[in-house]
Formats: sequence, structure tokens, C-alpha cells
Amino acid sequence: MIRISSLLQRWRHTLCILPLGLCGLAWADATPAQVQQLLQRGQHTQALQLIDQGLQRTPNRPDLTFYRGVALTELHRDDEALAVFRELNRAYPDSPEPLNNLGVLLARQNQWTPALEALQAALKIDPQYQAAHENLGDVYARLAALAYQNALKSPDGPAGHAQTKLRLVAQIAPLPAPAPLDLTATEKTPVSATPMRQANATPMDTAGAQVPGTVAPSPDVAQVHAALQRWADAWSRRDMAAYAASYTDGYATAGLTHAQWLAQRRARIEGKTSIQVELDAVKVQVNGDRATVQFVQRYTANDHRSVDRKTVTMHRQGDAWRIAQERNR
Repeated sequence: MIRISSLLQRWRHTLCILPLGLCGLAWADATPAQVQQLLQRGQHTQALQLIDQGLQRTPNRPDLTFYRGVALTELHRDDEALAVFRELNRAYPDSPEPLNNLGVLLARQNQWTPALEALQAALKIDPQYQAAHENLGDVYARLAALAYQNALKSPDGPAGHAQTKLRLVAQIAPLPAPAPLDLTATEKTPVSATPMRQANATPMDTAGAQVPGTVAPSPDVAQVHAALQRWADAWSRRDMAAYAASYTDGYATAGLTHAQWLAQRRARIEGKTSIQVELDAVKVQVNGDRATVQFVQRYTANDHRSVDRKTVTMHRQGDAWRIAQERNR
């Protein structure tokens, strides 16, 4: 039996549905270039129309069928996307990619048990499948957050350590709503058409990764968060002056002078026709004139998309907070 991954192995790509990673099989040689461009630009409706036209001519193309599922997912037509990936899983049971995407969609609908089963099945096929490992970790983190939240609602909840644990888990698995969910059910009402990180937003999405019942962030935390957002906005605008001003004087990465680093960043940023940088799950800790910020960075530029967990150290210089060090976690 033909495996989808054997057909498309060398161009596996990762697309992300927040906060879980939806794996697309990247761009096949046989996939029309226009479909690739439309999906990468976020023009999912137009991509879907082109894919459907291609499938009318050649119905048995697994690459186009897979991308139909990706486009439907991006359009939040989850039930249709689930049907596509289930059919692909039936046709290609030895391919882990449809199972991974099934896990993402089921988790987005709070169907935790089926989501876990789909991701675990993907990893049985390919134990080295990085996207499925990360998605499985995200599902476990979300279940942990739900459990800690429910623990806080018990009579003895405030006496335990659930609040501290929830605060930590919320950095990577913010809950869409404070109400506890029934973890035994396998069928849930799908989330709204808004991406998970925006739907029913709670204070956990704000600076300091607050949870319900905690105090508002301090002025220093708010200033650090605002400075980081200005950095991301300048990067998205490809505004090199504002971008460079977000770093400490003389900033450079290992092996480079400040001038060399600046020239390298200028070439990479100004060489793109479009950039979008989004920050999620921002957690700020301030200690005097130094701050440590942990967050999820979602970067899209031209034909590249990535998701990174980053830690940034910022120093207060005068009235401004500037980046002194950044690294991927």
C-alpha cells in the first residue's frame, strides 16, 4: 500500500493551528505552484477553489486531498476537514500525517480522548515524528491545566499547590474559558471560528500570564510587554530603525560584531516582501532593571512559517526596556 509520506516525504512542512501544530505535507512537486502561494499567503478560500478544480480533473491525488484538509482547517470548517483526514487515514493507514492532523482538529474541539488516540497512533507509525510529539505534549498540558483548574474549585483547592501549577502550565496551555470541562466526554461542541488563542480570551493571554483571581500586572511588567510588542510590530513592518532600537546598544550574537549582526538582520528582514510576527503566551518576570520574558513566537514570511518558544532577557536603559539576549527554548 502506498504511503502518503513516501510520496511527499521530502517536503513535509509545518502549519500551526493555535496552540497545536497542524502538520501539512509541505509543498509537493505535483502541487500547483498557485495552490502553494495561496495557502502561504493565507488565501485559503481561493486555494480551496483551486484544489477542488484539480480534484475534479484527477480525483485520486493524495497531495491535493491533503491540502484540501489543510485549507478547510484554516477556514475553521472542522467537520469537513475531519472527514478529509479520516478518509486519508483509511486509504493510507501507514501514513502518520493524517493522524496528526486528526489529533489537532479533535483537540481543538476539546475531544481529548480521541485526540490522544490519534496522536499516539501517529507516533506508533513514526516514533521520530516531531510535530506529533509536540502536539501530544500540548494536549497533555491542556489536560493538566484543566485538572488544576478543577482542583481549585474544590473546597480545599486554595490550600494546595494547584494555583502555582496552573500558573506554570498556563504559559504553554492557556485555557479558553475558566469553566471546567467534562473530560470523560468524547464529543464536544466545536470551538468558535476564532482561533483558540483568541476565543473566549482570558487574562492568561496578557502580560504576566495571569489566571483568574490574580492581581493585574505591575507597571514594569506592562512596560516590558509593550516593549516586546513594539519589537514584534517593527519586525512585521520591516522597520529596521525601530527594530534595531529594540535591542541594547552594541547588541550582537556570538561571533559577530554589532555592525555585522545589524547588516545580517537588515538583509534578512528587508529581503522579505512580507513578514508577520505574533506573540502568544507571554510570561514576564521583572527583577530590578532586568526582565526575563518567555513566549511563543509565530513567524510568517514569504514562503516560510515557523513557531518557536523563546526566552528573551531585557535590560532597562533609561526609560526604555531593550533586548539584551534572545534564545530559543
